[in-house]
This record gives sequence, C-alpha cells and structure tokens, in this order.
Amino acid sequence: MARTADEDGRNLRGHSADRVIVDEAAYVKDRVVEEVVGPMLADRNGQLVMISTPFGRNHFYRAFVQGARGQRSGVGSQQPEPAWSEAKDGSPDRPEVVGSCRPPSSGPLPLRRCASFRFPSWENPFISREYIEFQREVLTPRQFAVEYEAEFLDDQNSVFAWGLIQEAVALSRSGALSEEPWVVAGIDWARYSDYTTVVVLDAGVMPHRVIAMDRFHRLSWEAQVERVANLLLRHRVSAALTDQTSIGDPLLEQLRRTIWDRGTGMSIEGLTFTNSSKREIVDNLVIRLSHHELAIPDDEQLIRELQYFEYELTGAGNVRMNAKSGYTDDLVVALALAEFKAKSHAGPARFLSSGRARESLA
Repeated sequence: MARTADEDGRNLRGHSADRVIVDEAAYVKDRVVEEVVGPMLADRNGQLVMISTPFGRNHFYRAFVQGARGQRSGVGSQQPEPAWSEAKDGSPDRPEVVGSCRPPSSGPLPLRRCASFRFPSWENPFISREYIEFQREVLTPRQFAVEYEAEFLDDQNSVFAWGLIQEAVALSRSGALSEEPWVVAGIDWARYSDYTTVVVLDAGVMPHRVIAMDRFHRLSWEAQVERVANLLLRHRVSAALTDQTSIGDPLLEQLRRTIWDRGTGMSIEGLTFTNSSKREIVDNLVIRLSHHELAIPDDEQLIRELQYFEYELTGAGNVRMNAKSGYTDDLVVALALAEFKAKSHAGPARFLSSGRARESLA
C-alpha cells in the first residue's frame, strides 16, 4: 500500500503495518513520523525503514545518529552529537542515509533498536563517475556534500566559507583586466532601511573581476535611476540584471528608458525574487567562488556581508538565504545578480537533465 504523508499525515491514520518505508524521510515532518507512523507499527511490533537525502538536524538525523552509535534511546530523545567509530583501516565511518528501527518485544519504555547505512552516489553502478565529477564542478560544495556524499550539514550555516572569501580577495591583487572586456552589472534596489547597490564585473577575463561598486540610500527613485545609469554608462556595461521584485519592476522600466534615451544598446533585464530564484543566483555565486572564478576587492562592507550571509532551515522545511540578524545583504545580492548575468556568457551544459552526456552536433 502506497500513501502520501502530506503535511499532517492524515492519509496514514487508521492503518497498521508490519513495515513502513518512508522515502525522502528527512522532508517528512517530525510529528508525522512520531505521532502517526509510530502508532501504525505498535500493534505488530513493526519495522520502520527511512530513506532520504540528508536535510537538516531533524527526526531523520536523530534516528541515524542513534543507529550509527548503536545506542538505544526513547522516541523523544534530544539531538545527540555524532560520534562516529573508527573503521579498521583507521578512517572514520561516515554517516549513511538509510535507517531501520524496530521496537523491542518487551520493555517498560518505547525504546527502538536502530541500524544506519550510508551510500554515496559513486557506489551506484548506474551513475557514471564522469557525471558525478561534473556535478562536483557545477554544484556548491554544500550541495555536492548533501546530494552526492550523503553528508549531514547544519541547518543554519554560513553560505560563504571564510577561506573562499579570503581567496577571492587575494585573486584581486593579481592579474589584469581583459583587453576586450565584457562588462556586466547587478542592481539591487532599496530606499530607506536597506541600500540600493550596484556591482560591475569584467566577465571577459577569468577569474571575473569586480571593477566598480556603489551603495547608497535615502535618494528619490528618480535620483537613484540617474545615479545607476551614470555608473553603467561610465563603465560601458554591456548587460545588466536588476531586482524586479515589487518596486523593482517600474524602476527597471525607468532605467531602460534612461539608458535608451542616451543612445546605447545596453541590455537590461529583471529577475523577480522568490525563495527559489534567490537561492539559484546565490548558489551560482558560491560555485564561482569555490572554483576561484571570481576576484573581489578588499572592501570591508562587501566582506562583512559575505561573512554573515546564512542558510536557514524554516519550520516548513524550506531553505532560506538571508543576512544574519543585524546585518545587510544588499552587496551580496547585487554581486550574485552580476555573476548570474555573467553566467549567460558561458557555453552549454555538457550533460542533459537525465545525466546522460550531451552528444556533439558536429
């Protein structure tokens, strides 16, 4: 029998089972597993099998740690810290992504015996090693660790590792601008509490280099558009990507008119921010930094924003990206927009969405 868990597990209630297999268990809410699935197994002393990509430090993580330690604990136990045993070859056992739990036949407490297993993607004979290595190139280190190495990571963490920030700053101290620069810009609009920010990149050279930034607020919208237009024209920007959310939509149209009235062929496009689209442009920025493809200036404000930009796992199980409380992220967003625009200068993907290598048309 196959059932959906939904948000509250209502389709599972009233059933009993000898074995329940929960696929993508880390994305099923804690209370569904503990309050609905658990009772389904009680009458039959049943077995719970949970399979999932790691996602946060939730019930799936706690059960996995319990199984990896070989411990027995109550259903409502606190989150333990992982303490992996040493393998015979001296390397640490790695966390795995399948767990199996069965309640004992007797005992005064609702204890569970658990076993845990981990299968990184390269152990799958149906996935080529070439494809996995390609994914290592195009995903952020965090994404690759979760999706292909089956690693549990903190549900709230810095998006940009400090070491990557330092390396990007070091790259800006060497090299030169391209002889035929392809200049792009990212624009994030604000007015009062936040800042309007513009980041200009030379994307005609590798690594891409930040060649100009501007950050201001408390100006009229007309003054902001004029100031942004002057910066773009001064640096001969070929293409720009701007925040199109809310007030950003009419500002995009106003900026286009201002630029076109000056007789340039600059391409200006907009991006409406959703949780998904923001994550996409930020992940792309992480990838560029991870592959040493972006040089940034030793600017205190930019570095601070990168340092305190965080992942956050919401109560609904979604990943959100924003500045740590008390900090801003305007320059990070503008930089991500610029780098996302620069991405369009790259060639086509080497693989199709199915994972098969793209065949050459030559």
